[in-house]
Amino acid sequence: MSGNSRNGQDDEELQAGYDLYRRRHTYHVRAVSAEKASDQLGESFGFDGLVEFTIEAGRPDSITREKLETIKEFPVTRISVNPQTMNQDTLEIIGRRHTVAQTIEAFHLARELNYNNINMDLIVGLPGEDISQVKYTLEKVKELSPDSLYRTFSGCEACSTPEYV
Repeated sequence: MSGNSRNGQDDEELQAGYDLYRRRHTYHVRAVSAEKASDQLGESFGFDGLVEFTIEAGRPDSITREKLETIKEFPVTRISVNPQTMNQDTLEIIGRRHTVAQTIEAFHLARELNYNNINMDLIVGLPGEDISQVKYTLEKVKELSPDSLYRTFSGCEACSTPEYV
């Protein structure tokens, strides 16, 4: 897929992940033409028999009202907001550009726009985090009450299989 990017490279403002067995779709959307993307997705995969269609709304600092309204033009059943952690110090250590406040704002904006199936992605075991920071993250996420939680474990080969909780 092709398009124009900020850095001049060719990229489609859309990355598709497709699980044929379960007919689940995950798409990463930036500022994208909903009509163009919808046409491409429908043409490539079709929407018949769709069980789940998740859009990775992006880093919290990239989630805007316009983007969320654009996503509404798809037959989306779930969006994902990805804080990774709710500890600001950790976000800075791992080089994330968003803040905890932006995560909370993005989540509330999605609820305001009537998204009723919001997933949040967390990474357990990030550099500098111990059990108290993980508990803090879980408490903050619980306050938001997402509809699902996806967690992965950083630096733990034996526990590298991501899971929905």
